[in-house]
Amino acid sequence: MDIKTLIICLFSINLFLGFFIYVIKKIQKTYLGINYWIIANFVIAGGYMFLLNRSAIPDFFSIILAHSLFLIGSLLRIYGLRIFFNQKFSFLKNMLFAITFIMFLLLLMYYTYSQNSMVARSVIISIFFTGINITTGIQILNNKPDKKTYSYNFTSILIFISSLILIFRLIYIVLFPETVNLFGSTLINNIQLLSSMIFEISLPIMFFIFHYQRVIKESEESEEKYRTMVQYSSDPIFSFNPNETYRFVNEIFAKNLGKKPEDIIGKTPHSIFSYEEAEKRLEHVRKVFRSSEKSEIDVKVDLPDGKIIYFVTLIDPIKDEHGKICWVSCISKNITERKEAEITIKLQNDKLGKLIDDKNRFMSILAHDLRGPFNSILGFLDLLLINIRKYDTDKIEKHINIVYNSAQNTYDLLEDLLIWAGAQSGKLPFEPQKNKLSAICNNAIENLKLNANNKNIAINYLGGDEIFIFADTNMINTILRNLISNAIKFTKHSGLIEIHAEKNSTSATITVIDSGVGIEADSLTNIFDSSKRNTTLGTSNEKGTGLGLLLCKEFIEKHGGNIWVKSELGRGSEFKFTIPLFIS
Repeated sequence: MDIKTLIICLFSINLFLGFFIYVIKKIQKTYLGINYWIIANFVIAGGYMFLLNRSAIPDFFSIILAHSLFLIGSLLRIYGLRIFFNQKFSFLKNMLFAITFIMFLLLLMYYTYSQNSMVARSVIISIFFTGINITTGIQILNNKPDKKTYSYNFTSILIFISSLILIFRLIYIVLFPETVNLFGSTLINNIQLLSSMIFEISLPIMFFIFHYQRVIKESEESEEKYRTMVQYSSDPIFSFNPNETYRFVNEIFAKNLGKKPEDIIGKTPHSIFSYEEAEKRLEHVRKVFRSSEKSEIDVKVDLPDGKIIYFVTLIDPIKDEHGKICWVSCISKNITERKEAEITIKLQNDKLGKLIDDKNRFMSILAHDLRGPFNSILGFLDLLLINIRKYDTDKIEKHINIVYNSAQNTYDLLEDLLIWAGAQSGKLPFEPQKNKLSAICNNAIENLKLNANNKNIAINYLGGDEIFIFADTNMINTILRNLISNAIKFTKHSGLIEIHAEKNSTSATITVIDSGVGIEADSLTNIFDSSKRNTTLGTSNEKGTGLGLLLCKEFIEKHGGNIWVKSELGRGSEFKFTIPLFIS
């Protein structure tokens, strides 16, 4: 083959590779050391251009400069490899490269101008390029990632074969100097140039293979690190397939549900949560699949040990290169402390609101309910003082009865207020003890007998067997006093009130039945509502505090009992409550 044709091919190959690698750099900017390779190919192409015009230009350009450019290009490749392998440039190696180049340049000039010896130049060129090739091959072998990276071995072998060809050519020149024709189409020249051609083409290709293998390895390592990080993250991380099954769940997600990841992957939330909870989660997942937009949801998780924890979950669509959603990824953050704080704040706000309502109710009672009875007492007393010598005995007795009833109502009001205030402040003592129910009921009836007699109302206790209850004496007295007082208040003249007691397994059910006016259905729904003050005039226009039934409910519940009412308008009412039995 014509040697000139081979040189033209080498020039074209290096020029093409220079432009080709430059284009690759523009597309993929992560190739380390690629700039050195681009310059190296253009420099080597320049060397072949000078060598090609050997007869038309001075020897300095066709011999010295051409081979100097070949050497510079080879050194630039070594620099490019060092950057690719993340090796630093040491001052010593930089000096060694500089000395190598200067020695090469001086020797070429000497054997071109002082001693015009083609054989000596060929020997020098072969020695230097053989050394550079071997250095390059060793550099690649020393930096291969692992033993199975065959591309590194193949490239090194290719470089060593090229070096062997140079050594063989060197030996041939030394042994047969008289037959040397460096620019003739001889077998040795053709083999050397063909090997250079293969070397020039193969080296950039292998360099790209090196880079691709590195990217793959780094990607695998990164994926493995990410998978490990996700798998053992302290936050639940999971993902959904388009068919609403779990694509992946990490350890903590499964652990919170008392399961293993393999027990959940491939299943839907319906197989793990209740229907409502599953649909709550899937609603947001479906929304992300439909809209391709991120979403967020707060969820509650009941742990196997009974503890409740709360999470905020970020739902993110994962798309392919065409924008199609492949799956949705979910990352949860534990917000239990925040939720518990919110719940505590809400409870405190509710409690504060109740205290404010209680305070307003208390002030309202003080302002209105106390003023009215005292005005009445003072008014009638004033009349008595002015007219005591004018009124007859019957009229004086009538006025005194009115004053007495007003004073009694005011006393009841004050007593309820004081008890209620003590209960709200938590200062009211609770000291349950053994109490004889019949004695408690009869005592309450006796205390309210005057009120009942004023309306000619009969009160009967129908207890049956003797019953002993375990209750706070003051509280049970307050409960019965309020219920019987209400019964008297809403029972017409000559009516009847009955108190029944029934013994159950662990409690007694006490019922206060009146033959009064009854309660409207609308009023029954909120009769024990602390946020509403229910006050109604009695059959003789008696006034109440609106606190009696609230105190009854609070005290009964403090004993662990319940209170409820049955009533029909015009046919009376039945107030029932339970209180625990005394068990010896």
